[in-house]
Amino acid sequence: MKKSLKGFISFAVAVFFAAAACAQSLPEPKKYKVGKTQVWAIADSTGERAPNIFIADAEVIKKYVPSGKMKTAVMTFVIKTTDNIILVDTGYGAGLMAGLEKIGVKPEEVSIVLITHMHGDHISGLIKNNEAAFPNAKVKIGKIEYDFWTSDDSAANFPQRKSNFDLAKQAAGIYADSIELFDFGSDAAPGI
Repeated sequence: MKKSLKGFISFAVAVFFAAAACAQSLPEPKKYKVGKTQVWAIADSTGERAPNIFIADAEVIKKYVPSGKMKTAVMTFVIKTTDNIILVDTGYGAGLMAGLEKIGVKPEEVSIVLITHMHGDHISGLIKNNEAAFPNAKVKIGKIEYDFWTSDDSAANFPQRKSNFDLAKQAAGIYADSIELFDFGSDAAPGI
């Protein structure tokens, strides 16, 4: 399968899982089976917010979000293969550890943490008590994403995102010996 199609399918599956989880406000992890691979969707946190994050015509937003508030969920995913336990994003870390416990996964058993991007709602759960929350995991991050969020120049150009830059740099320091960067279009983790 071409990498672009493989990437699109992976993205589509992730969007489907996230949409399904958001719609159901998952209180418990939800398990899916993809061939021999087990995938769990874990809600790290849920809430409501204004739809101002979307770039859309006001009439379109009003049509689909008439109340002016939309339900949201910060999701993480656990992919269990025969060789690895892969955690996709870590959310804020609010409900992640409880979710992992519910599916029988200990933080030290996670072999790979795959970070889709380095916003706080995707990387805050990497850190617990100022230490690595997943001490035995390799942390895989796209090189472009990593270079941007750990750059002093980028931080200087976006001072309104200072706390996110600080968090990214903190995580990069804590996991310095475990981070593996990947290029756009290459496999981020085995089979992904």
